[in-house]
Amino acid sequence: MAEIKSKYELRSPEVQEVMNKPSHFFINWGNLLIIISISFSIFLINKIQIKNYDRLLATIISEQMILDQGVLVIKLNMAPQNQYPSGLETQITFLGDKSSDMGTITGTIDSSWNQEQYTYISWKTKLDKTRQLRLNNNQVIEPANGMNVSLKITTSKEDIIESMIKKLIKR
Repeated sequence: MAEIKSKYELRSPEVQEVMNKPSHFFINWGNLLIIISISFSIFLINKIQIKNYDRLLATIISEQMILDQGVLVIKLNMAPQNQYPSGLETQITFLGDKSSDMGTITGTIDSSWNQEQYTYISWKTKLDKTRQLRLNNNQVIEPANGMNVSLKITTSKEDIIESMIKKLIKR
């Protein structure tokens, strides 16, 4: 016992003073705080959703302006592949000469159907106060039959972690 006591007495008073003080809060609880912050950030990241798109070229075959809704019937320049359900968010880019981008407008799919070798989509959007289609660049456009458009259809939404796990499983 005397031998143990002498070990502690050999240290200077400054060292004994430091050893007798309780450790700082972050030293005691730091690992727990780090784990909680990582878990919280993973939870927040998983709330972000990734949208999956189909990009297609199409031609307008008819257009109607009904009350405050604009309805375009679009013929896809391809054989039937997908039947798109109504309500899918769709962005239409109107293509000018040499496929230059004239502007885009967002709307939803009203219905889609397959006939012969083509897929047809009925698409609707809100009109502005003057009952005209106004693009994202504030340009007013009069859609005409035969006008070429590019469709960007949101087909699904996935959580980031779910998407990463699916990609890892595929490999």
